[in-house]
Amino acid sequence: MKSKVSKIFNFSLFIIPLLSFISLFIHQPALTITLFTISYHFFERMISGVISSYIKVKGISPYFKVREWELKLYRVIRIKEWKDYAPTYKPETFIVKDLNKLRESMLGSETCHILCFLFSYIPPIISLTVPYLKSTFIIFFITSFLSSIFDLLLIFIQRYNRNRVENILRKMPHLK
Repeated sequence: MKSKVSKIFNFSLFIIPLLSFISLFIHQPALTITLFTISYHFFERMISGVISSYIKVKGISPYFKVREWELKLYRVIRIKEWKDYAPTYKPETFIVKDLNKLRESMLGSETCHILCFLFSYIPPIISLTVPYLKSTFIIFFITSFLSSIFDLLLIFIQRYNRNRVENILRKMPHLK
């Protein structure tokens, strides 16, 4: 059964590009660019999901080690209080039956959101290189910035939760 988030996401993959196309005919360039950029952010999420499914991260990389300063940041932003309200595309991948598989899912999800974060800045970079689009840089930048902040929060959630799972696995070696 698909989650409500995945249904809304999939519907948005259809409706936002359709609205983008329709907006071409009402001659509102700012609206058209905004809608096309939002469409891009939905599609780059799908592409990031596909790419990250082929990347098998083991968590051995120093990047995936949660640092002490991060834990302090998570306390400051009170991540424990709001993390459960974040949308989850495939909640069935985060069921706590096997902590090792849960950890793998968290690494995969974090990888996906890292790619989304990075890909989100492609539109403003392109707008700076295409003369016709230079005047609309701010639209590209704002939508990219908002998209990247959303992904950054999801990365925080994955790192916070994965740290908790890894602590349990360290304390209970028989679960490894």
